[in-house]
Amino acid sequence: MMLLSEQRSLVRRSFVLSPIIINFLVNGLIAWIIYGRTPTIPVTTLIVDTLLTCFLIPFLTCLVVVSVVWQLVRQGDLSAVSWSRDDFWWLRWLPDGKWARALAIGLAIAVLGTLIITGLLLLLGIESIVGSIFVWFKAAYTAVLAALITPFLALASLGDVSASVVDDPQAAVVASPIAQLPPGSNASNHRQAMQQDMIGYVENIAMQGDLVRVPLLGPIYGYFLNDPDLIRVVLVTDSDRYHKPSNVKNAAKSMNIENVFTTDGEVWQALRKVMQPAFHTRRINNYAGIMATYSAEMVARWQNGEQLDIPSEMMDLTLGITTRALFGADMRGQEAAAAIVRFIELFYGRISSLPVPGWLPTASNREMRRQLEIIEAWLSPMIAERKAQEEPSDDVLSLLIEAQKVDTSGVLKNHQVRTEVMNLFVAGYEVVAHTLAFTLYLVAQHPAVEQRILAELDAVLDGQLVTLETANRLHYLDLVIKESMRLLPVTTVLTRQTASPVQLAGYTLPKNRLILFAPWALHRDARYFPEPIAFNPERFDPVHGQPIPKYAYLPFGGGPRICLGNAFAMLQMKINLATIWQHAHLDLAPGYEFQPHYAFNTRPKEGLPMIVTCRQA
Repeated sequence: MMLLSEQRSLVRRSFVLSPIIINFLVNGLIAWIIYGRTPTIPVTTLIVDTLLTCFLIPFLTCLVVVSVVWQLVRQGDLSAVSWSRDDFWWLRWLPDGKWARALAIGLAIAVLGTLIITGLLLLLGIESIVGSIFVWFKAAYTAVLAALITPFLALASLGDVSASVVDDPQAAVVASPIAQLPPGSNASNHRQAMQQDMIGYVENIAMQGDLVRVPLLGPIYGYFLNDPDLIRVVLVTDSDRYHKPSNVKNAAKSMNIENVFTTDGEVWQALRKVMQPAFHTRRINNYAGIMATYSAEMVARWQNGEQLDIPSEMMDLTLGITTRALFGADMRGQEAAAAIVRFIELFYGRISSLPVPGWLPTASNREMRRQLEIIEAWLSPMIAERKAQEEPSDDVLSLLIEAQKVDTSGVLKNHQVRTEVMNLFVAGYEVVAHTLAFTLYLVAQHPAVEQRILAELDAVLDGQLVTLETANRLHYLDLVIKESMRLLPVTTVLTRQTASPVQLAGYTLPKNRLILFAPWALHRDARYFPEPIAFNPERFDPVHGQPIPKYAYLPFGGGPRICLGNAFAMLQMKINLATIWQHAHLDLAPGYEFQPHYAFNTRPKEGLPMIVTCRQA
């Protein structure tokens, strides 16, 4: 009997190990509830219990296994085998129908199992047994029963499907290749491998194909894409059929913070429509002065020869700019800002782990609600104040309140306004800060690039504070930032979930399956970026660079759900970096070894210490 490695793996994982654990725990619990406090159980009761158990477990197992195996093969999650059930005498005796098979296997095991256990009891002269001992006995023998029966039924069901495929070639979908764990990985499964080293995981899996299946939980698979054309289908062509993953939606819903990032369908369209004006080019340009002023204030504090942790400096800078643009107030040092930052950390942890209902009184849930209370206590009076103003302010909060007045969809309630500005805070704070840090690190390693940047700054700025007009003329700096976001993308992995069964690259992907694609892997693919590990800003030069497939480069995502604040972020980073390099040169601290670390977003693993050399005015 020939099985592919993926079939053997699935049988072991889903039809041997899982049934053993489930039956041991469930039947042990049932036995404890019924017999756990019974002093002694007579042998007649034991025989009746054994008879029922030996019938019900195979009967129910057969109903479940047949349905699961057939579904897995038909939807393309498991390859059909090259043999049929009729090829093996020990499978041939089973009836064809699911119910008939369940009844036959149930009766056969009930008779055989009862005879064996009754014979043992009589042979040992046992007339009764202590209830607590029987609990362990029942848990053990049902686990053994499941270990023997479940793979047998799974193999029989695989043989059934193969026979149906011979009769009807369209009855089953060819399964896409299954991903393998990274060589040398000590992870026991793909979820663990992702948690241990997401960057190494996506680098490895990207080399295995442009569409591969990823075992996630038992027989449930996700799909990893590494092809711009396939990603275009997901993000653009059929974007309405690929939604935000349920773990993201459920995490937001459990905390009542659903927003434009976590919703789909009509709600998302309504929120996107009312949010879009806040990021109109004219609005964004109004923030250029704030960006320049805050950047200049930061570098003015730096001392010659001082060692700085650059991510911390950039986080402080972006916190000031983001809160000033969103709320019209610098929130650095305020409790509400710390509460938002902490809530973000907890929310990232929630969507990166197994789902936990929001109503459970766990330590994480309690802390998240405490942080939300602090945020709401700060934002609610601010919203009321903005509503009372005759002339609206130029911050995003005021723009959303103005949009609320004319909103006909009914989605932009006060609570939704609070939720949306929190969401924008996330995008504008952490991602931009780490992109700035990565860019400063990369340029410090490439003196020739820094010299070209300085030459452009001297020519365009002539020693003056950067403005909106001069920022737009810093063309080489624009290339540097784009190349930094290519080589070290802060957003390492993007996800979607199929909203219905879909056809992609000739495969059928079932409903509610996770879709993953990794900017980190795409951006380092030599098919689209020659010499992918080299830091080469000129590759983005529209005159001298080679054409880059649009969906091979995804620093801000793509399609209808492309990041709302991408233009804001690009302008901010140009102004921040121009101001920094205009006034200072940064070198890595001696002995420092850079290592990227994934924690929902990617950042330097142990900070990024750099030494300041102030430039002469």
